[in-house]
Parts: sequence; structure tokens; C-alpha cells
Amino acid sequence: MGGGIERNYGPSMLSRVGGIDIVVITNNGQATDLGQFTSLGIDPTRYATVAVKSMQHFRAAFAPIARDIVLVDTGALCAEVYTAELFTKVRRPIWPLDPIPDLHTQ
Repeated sequence: MGGGIERNYGPSMLSRVGGIDIVVITNNGQATDLGQFTSLGIDPTRYATVAVKSMQHFRAAFAPIARDIVLVDTGALCAEVYTAELFTKVRRPIWPLDPIPDLHTQ
């Protein structure tokens, strides 16, 4: 997705804690390009596990090198599964949360 475009994430660092490499950036940004790692000397293709804090934007760069993708629902803005209970102030019924009668069969 980033396609190698230059972006300033501000001062960034690689920290190694208990055998785990952690990348920390100053300016907020999605993991859209492997360059975020390679610029710090990390080759993500050489790791058994890579975790990124992103719900969608990571896919273009990381799906081609991933054996598997595991999504974690943190309860934040985006979720993998939406339930009607999350939308208490939305006019109802609304698809896909509620069944909508098929007007052509009535």
C-alpha cells in the first residue's frame, strides 16, 4: 500500500526486550510498508512472528509474506465482528445488523 513512498514517522527506535524486537515510532502511522521495519535494520521475512497495530492497512505489505494472519479485537474503533449491541444510536432496522425484509417477495 505504501509502495516505498517516503514518510516521516519521527524519531524511531528498535528495542530488544527478552529476545523480542520492538519498533517504536514517534508520529502516528499505519504499518503500510515493510520499509518501516527495514529502515531500522529489520527484515520482517526472517521473523517467525510479526505483530503490527493495524486492522486493515497492513495487508498490502504483510499478507504476501505471512503464513497466517491473526486478527485481535481490541475493542477499539475497528472490530472483526460487529454486533447490534454496539450500535445503540443507529436508526433500526439497518443492514447488515438486522434482517431486512425482501420487498420483492411480499
